[in-house]
Amino acid sequence: MRNTSPSKGEVGEKLVSNFFDRNFSKIFSFPNPKTKKNEEIADVLIWLNRTVFLIEVKTRSDDGTAPPCVRIVVASVETDN
Repeated sequence: MRNTSPSKGEVGEKLVSNFFDRNFSKIFSFPNPKTKKNEEIADVLIWLNRTVFLIEVKTRSDDGTAPPCVRIVVASVETDN
């Protein structure tokens, strides 16, 4: 029988994704976005106006007691208008 329980990384990613969904709205929050070549960009992408937040989550303990470590990259998106 296959083990279907989520990995510690998936648990940490889900916690952070749920936080952003509740505080920013699911309209602006994209979990596990990928490129056209199916490469993951980040664990969560937040798009607000012309600013993009790329969130990367690292879970630090096997038992899930330590909070996840979160790295955030902020980028400004320019348009040719």
